[in-house]
Amino acid sequence: MQDDGAVVRELSGDAWWSAMLKQSDDLTRAAQARVPQAVTRMDALLQARAVGFAAVRADVLSPFIAASRHGLGADESAGLRTSLRGF
Repeated sequence: MQDDGAVVRELSGDAWWSAMLKQSDDLTRAAQARVPQAVTRMDALLQARAVGFAAVRADVLSPFIAASRHGLGADESAGLRTSLRGF
């Protein structure tokens, strides 16, 4: 069974796929420049909140956040941190 990326690449073609990868790399570089260490900082904030969440919820089994297969992206972390400033 093919993964989703392989299916999209097969349907859209190599030129489109290459352009999307380049755009993703460009977004990652821009995010890293705008919010340095965004992934590290976001991970630390999420882990700190997870500890507090586990302390007040009996149904939470662990004070740790399991890493997803995708992980935190620099562009996603930078965007979230930027949107949350002031809260």
